[in-house]
Amino acid sequence: AFAGTITDQEDLLLLLELANTKQCRNETFGKNTKYGQERPVTLDTLVCNEHEKRTCCGKDNFEDIRRELVRSRRSSFDVSDECFRVYSMMKCQFCDGDIGIGLRQGICPEVCQYFYGACQNDLFRFTSSNENALQFCETDAPLCSKLEYITQKPAEFCRMMGLQINERRGFTTELLEGIRDQLPYKYSKTNLENVSLKEVSDYIPCWDGRPSHVVFGPALTKADYRRGSASQLGLMAIVISIVSLAFIVFY
Repeated sequence: AFAGTITDQEDLLLLLELANTKQCRNETFGKNTKYGQERPVTLDTLVCNEHEKRTCCGKDNFEDIRRELVRSRRSSFDVSDECFRVYSMMKCQFCDGDIGIGLRQGICPEVCQYFYGACQNDLFRFTSSNENALQFCETDAPLCSKLEYITQKPAEFCRMMGLQINERRGFTTELLEGIRDQLPYKYSKTNLENVSLKEVSDYIPCWDGRPSHVVFGPALTKADYRRGSASQLGLMAIVISIVSLAFIVFY
């Protein structure tokens, strides 16, 4: 575990409860479509299905990503399967439930290095509208270069691909202290809903490549939320606690 990473069971359960009460942020997803869910849900999808068990995206969001990936693949000149697979992973991470509620932000440096390593021998070009932004080489592009000739710095590549890098790794004791400072001595679900993650933004960890359901377990389905069954919510909390704590502690 990283230095300062939480291991106390009470803290872990608090983080679990917080993840299950926070709403998806009301921010623009992509160009003009907002997150399709009020809070993370389980939703069947044909694209980005590594995130379907806990996602803030709706079907419109997934469809936008699918169309963008299809366009990129069709117009790109000889992009390798591995590079495009990791590129797709980078596009899909915006649908991760933790990112959707703001409990993780940006990608970890190791994820960026992995992306660069998968694409360093592929052809890229600068976009026509921004000389500091990259895109795959298109079949009719007049000039393209191997990525490793454009830059040998993974962080620079990721930024040119529109990705934010966050060097804070793991859920830390500092994060939990910042959350507890916003809670009364006896807290409830309502108190947790009022916790502002912006107040602890300095301690929000990076996305490490693991879908959020691996850490916090599957979210409820949309039908479960409509029924609003307290017993289902309680049972899910118990199941998630048993299955997920090891992932948080020992990763």
